[in-house]
Parts: sequence; C-alpha cells; structure tokens
Amino acid sequence: MAYATNTEVLARIPALNLGASTEPSTTDVTTLLDEISTQYDLQLAQAGYTTPITGTNSLVEMKRITLKRCIADVCKIVATGNTVVVAYWQDEADAADDMLDKIIERAMKGEQFLSDAAWAQPDNVFLARSYAADILEEDDDGYEPWTEKYKEY
Repeated sequence: MAYATNTEVLARIPALNLGASTEPSTTDVTTLLDEISTQYDLQLAQAGYTTPITGTNSLVEMKRITLKRCIADVCKIVATGNTVVVAYWQDEADAADDMLDKIIERAMKGEQFLSDAAWAQPDNVFLARSYAADILEEDDDGYEPWTEKYKEY
C-alpha cells in the first residue's frame, strides 16, 4: 500500500505536466510511490512497527515523507543532465530518508514516534546491533572501549 497517491504527487508539481507519455509517466510515478512505500515499510517493520502503517496521525507523517521522496525522485528524472538541479533533488531525497531514519532511530531506543501506529517493539536483531553500536562508541573518559585501555581483558 502506497502512503501517497499519484494525484497528490502531481498536485504538488503541476508545472511538470506529467502524463501517460511524459518522462517520467504517471505510471512511473505510481511505481515510484509503491517502491518507496515498500522500502519504508521494510525499514519500519524491522524497527518494530506493524506495516503498513495505519494510524491516522502516523499516516499523515508517512504521506509527508513519501511525497517528499517521490517528488524528489521525479524531479531528478526530469532534470537528468543538469547536475546542479539533480544534486539539489538528491539532497531532498536524502532529507526524506533522514526523516524516516529518525523515526527508526527512536524506535531502536524504545520510543514510539508514530504514536497511533501498531508497534510490536524493535526486532531483537536490531536491538542487538544498536547495543553493539553503543558499546563501540567512546565511553565517558574519552577512550574507545576496544583500545589499549581494554587490552588486559
């Protein structure tokens, strides 16, 4: 299930006049929406959310992130050949992914950002990875845990 519709994307970028025979086509936009939503669902599921997201407020947030990413991807396709414009839209696509990453990061810490979405807690594999990442960060005295200070262990 895509978190946004083709119509919502086209309404936000009307100057592009996308249609059945343009590049990208309206069918391409629908495919992009499905791919983005599926990618986001996989990431959210690993963070403990039941997907697809169904809570009313959470759907608003997922729609916002998905639209931002899809519009950026569409505009990158349209701007192919203009490296400055493509770079700008790549930054926008990355910003959308960063928004989702923050939701996942909070879930890994046991915080439920998408408050009205079904949540089963993070997958234990991801909790273990998060815990391992915390261990490998510097400790309070400025030493990294697996350096000279810890050789005696």
